[in-house]
Amino acid sequence: MAMEDLKFEFKQIKLESRYKDKELEELYKHSAKSEEIIAEYMMIIKDLKNEINAIKLIADETINQNQKLKAQANRDHTNSSISSAKKMVIKKYVNKYPDTL
Repeated sequence: MAMEDLKFEFKQIKLESRYKDKELEELYKHSAKSEEIIAEYMMIIKDLKNEINAIKLIADETINQNQKLKAQANRDHTNSSISSAKKMVIKKYVNKYPDTL
């Protein structure tokens, strides 16, 4: 009787180990898929960081260029011989004709 019980327990343990092995295989498959997905997202993140750095570089260049242009526009040209430095005189025209309605 004790031998039969041992054989029965051994069969149960074998069945449980097969079931556990199948579970482990499924977990390995899921983990491999997860690793692939993580690798893909890491590449996407790397590409996005590169794009952000390029945009920052362009923004810095644009800011520097704007600062140079502002400084150039704000220079005092009162003693300059450049004709464009003269202030424009805007003539105001008075309406000589009364409204006729």
